[in-house]
Amino acid sequence: MIVVLIILLYAGMIMNFGQHGSAEDHKRYMEQVISQGRRRCHCGCTKRATHRGMANGVCLTIGCELYVRRWVRDGINARKVGV
Repeated sequence: MIVVLIILLYAGMIMNFGQHGSAEDHKRYMEQVISQGRRRCHCGCTKRATHRGMANGVCLTIGCELYVRRWVRDGINARKVGV
């Protein structure tokens, strides 16, 4: 009975993957983006936005590798370059 309940709870968590992402409530991670466009990082480094910051399958931010690594580590308190 308990095993069935745990499996149903886990299945419910998988069904919600990609529908809601929170920088504080979910685990943050980064993915590389194929940078075909001319989108630039908004941190002030003027490099191309080559990575995206993800949480629960939802893209929450995009920027250069350094900016997104800081965002993964620090969350919403990530600083911009030179600030």
